Amino acid sequence: MNRRIALMVRACATLCAATLLQSNAFAAGQDDHYNVHVVRGIEGPNSAKPAQVLFDREDGTSSTVLNAAVTMADGPLPGIGGVMDNSWGFGAGVSKNTLADNKSELYQVGANLNTVLALTADKTTNVIGSLTAAYENDRVARARGSSVVLDALLVSKQLIYDPNLNPGESGLDGRFYPSVGWYQRRVTSTDDATTTPVGHHAGPYVGLHATSRFLSVGKDASLFDRISVDLLFVVARDSSVGGGYRRATYRYGEASLDWLLYGAATGKGWKPTISVTKSRGTNRVADEPHVDKLTVAFKLSLGI
Repeated sequence: MNRRIALMVRACATLCAATLLQSNAFAAGQDDHYNVHVVRGIEGPNSAKPAQVLFDREDGTSSTVLNAAVTMADGPLPGIGGVMDNSWGFGAGVSKNTLADNKSELYQVGANLNTVLALTADKTTNVIGSLTAAYENDRVARARGSSVVLDALLVSKQLIYDPNLNPGESGLDGRFYPSVGWYQRRVTSTDDATTTPVGHHAGPYVGLHATSRFLSVGKDASLFDRISVDLLFVVARDSSVGGGYRRATYRYGEASLDWLLYGAATGKGWKPTISVTKSRGTNRVADEPHVDKLTVAFKLSLGI
């Protein structure tokens, strides 16, 4: 297995400190609001990960990878008080790779419907559902089409481990977010039927997003939480196919070890981070090509 070590700059600007995994929209008397995010993509797990710009040089060849999207979330819709909160949003994104033998340039524009469903009376276990429909334009293959992704994410206090540290103690926390979903991609026209044939592929997928932080509480009650691990696993199956596509199963895994150089892990301000990321497999839900690489990265995000 070949390992490619690269230098990455990940630029991520969020215009709201809330994340897609928070479900505080149940708060009584909350005003209507809209949240704008700069994220990795507009669909599935990528809609909750930082945008990225990757500068790579290997064997004398330089390349740039860009995965970024701007999304607007939390446009209010009628719901059921205390049980179901509904909202709408939209987004636009680009995924581009300038590598000479594997160029890609995909543009997306889409809209989504979102639901937060409380499974328990105390609202500590919720299902966050989203339905995203998008128009896609592949500039390299000169292919045009559409995609639909339905995703359901479980957020529960039962899947969070809190070490309950006292001053002077250290330990690890843990958060687990399992998900299930369904996706479909349809290519309606193409200039390169070999690379991107006309037709469709669709099917179910399951995923798991897990995070862990090294926590240390000082004797003055100060918190050190700058070291973290982020894991993502996705298994997708093209079970319904047509045109030039065939049934197949795709697996994708990503593991990152991050060190926040300064600043708080959440909230406002710059958050420069050094990270090492291992990615392997094909992220079929996000329509990303197969990868097998080790990346040394510098990530930069901003909370406003």
